[in-house]
Amino acid sequence: MSEDGQVASTRGSPAASLFEVGVGFYAIIFTDIVLSTGLRTQLGDELADVYHAEVDALTREIIEMHRGRVVKGLGDGLMAIFRGPTEAVLASVEVQQRLIRRNRNAEVSLHVRVGVTVGEIEVTEEDVFGYAVNEAARLCSAAEPDGVLVSDIAANLARRAEVEFGPSQEVEVTASAPPTSARPVIISSVDEPLIPLASPLEFHQHGGRFVGRSREIEILLGQWTRACQGSVEVSVLTGEPGLGNSSSSLDHTRLISANWCPRSVSVSLSNRCPACLIPTPNSFAGTRPSVSRFDR
Repeated sequence: MSEDGQVASTRGSPAASLFEVGVGFYAIIFTDIVLSTGLRTQLGDELADVYHAEVDALTREIIEMHRGRVVKGLGDGLMAIFRGPTEAVLASVEVQQRLIRRNRNAEVSLHVRVGVTVGEIEVTEEDVFGYAVNEAARLCSAAEPDGVLVSDIAANLARRAEVEFGPSQEVEVTASAPPTSARPVIISSVDEPLIPLASPLEFHQHGGRFVGRSREIEILLGQWTRACQGSVEVSVLTGEPGLGNSSSSLDHTRLISANWCPRSVSVSLSNRCPACLIPTPNSFAGTRPSVSRFDR
């Protein structure tokens, strides 16, 4: 139910045709914005509505991408159903990962919790009913901020999702029913670098003083010498911004430009590195130095 009391209809949506009216076995998820009341108190209703709409749009997009159907808005979240638990779990995890990325550079961080289960429910054109619906709602309430809490049965069936689950916990759905066992999804970190970067500069290793780059230049020149002798050499220069990576590459380029050999090919791979603009020896260019540049 939305804040104005109206039920959000999904008739005519592409996903709606996947769900037949009647009783069926489906996966159900509930989402809820964490501390939404506090967000309204802090920012005011008008601005809070903007952020709520942002979360709503993001969640709906991901649900539809995973062939789910948004049944209705709940003011601070959504209820949706899926044909199977794998799609429900994958959609829930993607919602959290997308919000994690969004929050990195956002002035206002937005957090949601998600509950996932499976069960037999009655599907109508505009709503769903059944014990599993109540179970998903309670799992959502019990989930940690930025977390996804999945019932044990849904977790066991969602093997194709290939996610890791934490230890099981019990969640009370109703006073008259046994508690539901559920497991939180361990959300993997997103956007991990393909090449591990250097750790932060440790001043104590050098008595708190910055050091030169002569050793690195010597290593690079050694590789260049071996390349001139027919060996294949590859160098990867990494480090935190401001430590002189571009300058080191520039110094190396200038040195080999003065002592280049026709047998060697020098190709500079970089991410907008100023050193890539400096001509480097390239045997394919004849006797004229040229630059080979590839921007990632």
